[in-house]
Amino acid sequence: MNSPVIGYAGMTHLGLCSGIAAASKGFAVVGYHGDADLIAAIESGELPVVEPELDRMFAANRERLTFSAEPESLNACDLVYVAVDVPTDDEGKSDLSPVEAMIETVTPHLNDSAILVILCQVPPGFTRG
Repeated sequence: MNSPVIGYAGMTHLGLCSGIAAASKGFAVVGYHGDADLIAAIESGELPVVEPELDRMFAANRERLTFSAEPESLNACDLVYVAVDVPTDDEGKSDLSPVEAMIETVTPHLNDSAILVILCQVPPGFTRG
């Protein structure tokens, strides 16, 4: 049995770090973000986040990481994490519109057997619609 291909929708801090960690465990990873400039920077090794050892882990596992600005790239994935950073205001209220937008963007492009997981912080009841 082949290992599942794991997708991360959102190449912000959460998605990029999680994707690189999954690749370091041997999984093939597809990273999607709609910003083509961000994807080009990541492809060239310019990571938009700083974490200890992240650059080294990225380089060591580069062959298992692919990145795309096209949501269709997630069609090859068995499991897709929605992993956008959730902004909060000074009162601690979360703006969930980036999460909702990412779900709406990627869902039509997933294969029929793919599992979609919301990795980002959302309040109880968010998925009840």
